[in-house]
Amino acid sequence: MIDEEKSLDTLMDVLQAVALEYLEAEKNFGVFASRHEGIAIIQEEFEELKEAAFWPHKDHTGDDMEEALQLAAMAVRYLIDIGKKE
Repeated sequence: MIDEEKSLDTLMDVLQAVALEYLEAEKNFGVFASRHEGIAIIQEEFEELKEAAFWPHKDHTGDDMEEALQLAAMAVRYLIDIGKKE
């Protein structure tokens, strides 16, 4: 049986981590200038996640959980930054 309280706590922890990553990226890089920039950044983060998940033994790959967090944050940036422009 699923412990709904534990699942909600985990979800809230992940969303908080995504929010912090989003805020850090916004502070360091500003908003996405265009849809093209947003998609390019999301694709870059996805490729980094894919490499970290598929080839974790390589020295130059990042941690797949950290890469997943960055990908999620960039998707949130896209939703917020591009949504502001519409």
